[in-house]
Amino acid sequence: MMLTRPPPSSPHPNTYPPPKKTKREKINVKNQTKKSKNKSKTPQVDEWASLIGDWAAAWGVAGGGVLLVDELSTGDDTRGSEVHGLPRELLLRALRALEARGKARLFRGAAGAGEEGVKFL
Repeated sequence: MMLTRPPPSSPHPNTYPPPKKTKREKINVKNQTKKSKNKSKTPQVDEWASLIGDWAAAWGVAGGGVLLVDELSTGDDTRGSEVHGLPRELLLRALRALEARGKARLFRGAAGAGEEGVKFL
């Protein structure tokens, strides 16, 4: 007959339970979890601009390629990429960010607002 000891209640016999949280600490924890839940998981405008710039480099249109803005969001070349289906306003904001970086140039066609284009530099 083998005698066994019961397992200790704590892995370290000289440890104490953590102190109880104050009411203020509990409120701060709740507020932090609410903020983390509200964070958007979609990329921001600068991140979209980088994605578009990377796509242009990968497809060989960087360095002088010209595309219509509509081709970027609905064209066959972007099908399967993150750029495809991007809302027009967000796409234009991302292209303006690329323009500010000196990597693209936006222009309008002769027909007006419906024919915006972008030249990748």
